[in-house]
Amino acid sequence: MIAEYWGEAFDLYEVLWRVAHEAGEEFGRTHASDAADEGDLVFYVLVRLHARACRVAGEVLTLLRAGYGQGAHARWRAMHESVVVAEFIRRHGQATAERYLEHEAVESWRALHEAQEHASALDMDDFSPADVEAFDAEVADWRVGTARASSRPTAGRLRISPTSRA
Repeated sequence: MIAEYWGEAFDLYEVLWRVAHEAGEEFGRTHASDAADEGDLVFYVLVRLHARACRVAGEVLTLLRAGYGQGAHARWRAMHESVVVAEFIRRHGQATAERYLEHEAVESWRALHEAQEHASALDMDDFSPADVEAFDAEVADWRVGTARASSRPTAGRLRISPTSRA
């Protein structure tokens, strides 16, 4: 019944979503090398936020098609938040992008420790002690201001992965 009434709107939404996704991928591919050469953190953050917004847009469509309008509205607000953050970073530049990445790294650090604390109870893999120590050291250096900006922890650079339990 939902598809009968809203089917055309859903189809148009999907077309727009796919175009936005493909345009973002192409833009990222085309300009990533130059941005990396220039150390352009704004580009890096905006590409990530665009990808996140596209993922959430797909979730919105799935929820709408399944008849979960309130859930879709909640995810739409999350997508809007990503867009607002992206615009703020675009307007305020490199220093704001760096602070955004630093905040993201600290949130990842907190999540790592929370996951580590509850891994056994949740029957999850934990992180190796060496990975945890390395992440702790990088975040500690950053917090006391001894880390160079280029070595500050970022979620993408810190490739910490869970280890299998014996």
